[in-house]
Amino acid sequence: MSLRQIYPPFGENPSGQATIDIIAVHGLDFIDMSGRCSVSSWREPLDESGEFWPVAFIRAHGLRARLLLYEFDSVMTFGAAPESVSREADGLLHQISTIRPTDHPDAPIIFLSHGLGGILVKQALVNASQGDRYCGINNATRGLAFFGTPHQAPSHRSPGVIETVFSLVSPRIPIRSPYSPELPIVQGFRDQVEDYQFISFYGDSDEAVPFSSAVMNLAGNRETQVRLSSNHEDLCRFYQGSDNYRKIANFSDLWTASPANFASTGEYSPDQSVSVLPNRL
Repeated sequence: MSLRQIYPPFGENPSGQATIDIIAVHGLDFIDMSGRCSVSSWREPLDESGEFWPVAFIRAHGLRARLLLYEFDSVMTFGAAPESVSREADGLLHQISTIRPTDHPDAPIIFLSHGLGGILVKQALVNASQGDRYCGINNATRGLAFFGTPHQAPSHRSPGVIETVFSLVSPRIPIRSPYSPELPIVQGFRDQVEDYQFISFYGDSDEAVPFSSAVMNLAGNRETQVRLSSNHEDLCRFYQGSDNYRKIANFSDLWTASPANFASTGEYSPDQSVSVLPNRL
């Protein structure tokens, strides 16, 4: 497991100390030419010429933000015993705690997660809320963006979500799925949803995680549901300037909690409340 800083590059600090951390977590392993699935999940095209769209977003909005990518072994996490998800979630929390500045512990956190990566993020926040060691990470988390995360198993579906995702990301590999067929359920997360803002992105051609599974159906303005023109694999990869990118960029309130707080000339104030988002696009 590793948590890598993608932007700004080490040694570069274009606008002073970052006041927000954007942490991206991939789903089931999909290895690109660099040998890293975490890299290919968030850029288009997949090769080294591709730009991470979160970096383009940070630059376009003048945010004093860091982009961090978390990389983990999804087979070990979702293919072993049920408690392996909780163990990996603790690993994620530990990695975050080591990279967060001690002089700015309240800097807001935004999570981006693709597919089952969203399950890992939810488990991490539940774990963080249950003790003092990582409670600061939970308290600092302002928003979560889910890209095709299966919050519940689709009804009348066989094979299940995990088998379907595996068959889509490895269509030319005639091997048995190494993942558990049971969709992990994060106990206790529903008790925490009032602490965050959510955007649930779902693909109009996602054969693995349909709309009914990809949204949380939270009451009021807690969750925004956004349809993207994509299948499951490409749901969080798009070109800057595309229609899908435009839909992402329209929701700067989630990333920034309050845009005035995190602009390149602003400072974060923990007393500011999270902006309210519309419920559906």
